[in-house]
Amino acid sequence: AGETEDDGGAGGRGALVGAALYFGASCAVAACCAAAFVALDARHRPRGPEGGAKGGSGGGGGEGEGGSGPVVALLRLARALLGWEAALFLCFGVTLFVFPTLTSAIRASEAAPSSCEWRALYVPLSFLNFNVGDMLGRAFPFCIPRESRSLLLFAAGRLLFAPLFVAFRRSEAARAHSDALPALALHLFALSNGWLTTAIFVRAPRAVEERDRPAAGALLVLALNSGLTAGSLLSLGAWTT
Repeated sequence: AGETEDDGGAGGRGALVGAALYFGASCAVAACCAAAFVALDARHRPRGPEGGAKGGSGGGGGEGEGGSGPVVALLRLARALLGWEAALFLCFGVTLFVFPTLTSAIRASEAAPSSCEWRALYVPLSFLNFNVGDMLGRAFPFCIPRESRSLLLFAAGRLLFAPLFVAFRRSEAARAHSDALPALALHLFALSNGWLTTAIFVRAPRAVEERDRPAAGALLVLALNSGLTAGSLLSLGAWTT
């Protein structure tokens, strides 16, 4: 029994170290991509007749002197999209916090009659369940609200799934001694993630002028990646719940 406990502890520590190394490698790749993007953007930015960036001076556009004009315009655009960015950040932050850290800890019910094969496949099938739900949510966006506030509240409300999945893991009564209820909750969680993603990317660019939409898309991608990073960090803490 002592050897089994030692093996289990070593396996848990190994999994945690592996997850930390994977996350560190992902951050390094993301940092390299960001540095490459900044370098390429500076290299290919249009230049004015005096060698400076276009729109930097003398244009009468009210964007300031030197290179501060584009920066000020980008910050103004970020403030205009703040609600949409916050909704997208929360969407992916909550998703990475809950899935797969909390959901993969749910095992097949011991009370329900099931074979050994089903219990072995339960967790892998939950990943398939999530990806199918996420795909359907992205493919069929319906009833998309026009205001960012509604989507922000919906994204924040998805946090309620976290205690629900914890209850499913700890109590057979919470899942009604069945595997159907956790599977349905996971599918709805995935559907909401896909639907929110499409809804935000469809509506947010329409909140700004057409000439600002490419920059708006870049800001939304930044919010998405920030949410992924925050959710991944929080998931390390959720490991012990």
